[in-house]
Amino acid sequence: DNLASASQLLLRGAEGMELITLTIGSRDGASGRYLAIIEGFSIETPDDEDIVDVRVGPLAARSSVIQAFMVAAPNSRLDPYLELPDAELICDDAGRDDCDFVPSFAGAGVTLHEGETVTTFTGDRADAGLLIAPGSTEPQSVILSSRRADTRGAYALVLIGALPPRE
Repeated sequence: DNLASASQLLLRGAEGMELITLTIGSRDGASGRYLAIIEGFSIETPDDEDIVDVRVGPLAARSSVIQAFMVAAPNSRLDPYLELPDAELICDDAGRDDCDFVPSFAGAGVTLHEGETVTTFTGDRADAGLLIAPGSTEPQSVILSSRRADTRGAYALVLIGALPPRE
């Protein structure tokens, strides 16, 4: 709702790019929370997976937890599944079973506008999530895939975190 503090970056033809680096920061080093929605991902074959490296800056690494969610797109037949190998974390359904320590994204959602195209991602109980703990400034690989080989479809990666104040 606050367009003065929102930002949108559109990359056309990103599937043809080898490496994309996205840096989340703030104007003049201001502190605050952020929500990043990265769409355009999909799992299409049983052994398909996407790997996203997440690196937390030195100041945020001292205290900021990043919540990462894999949210299936509307009409997707995907059962999202996340893995953070460095921390030996695997998470299927956020907020349930072995992932009950991760807040659920169920009922939360975002609507993206690109010209006349409107896409809404609404979380449900089957969306995966995990927490990337503070402490390390080294890149951490997040593996995004399907829990069952027979599910596939489009999804968005949602990152929620905080930028701490400068010292």
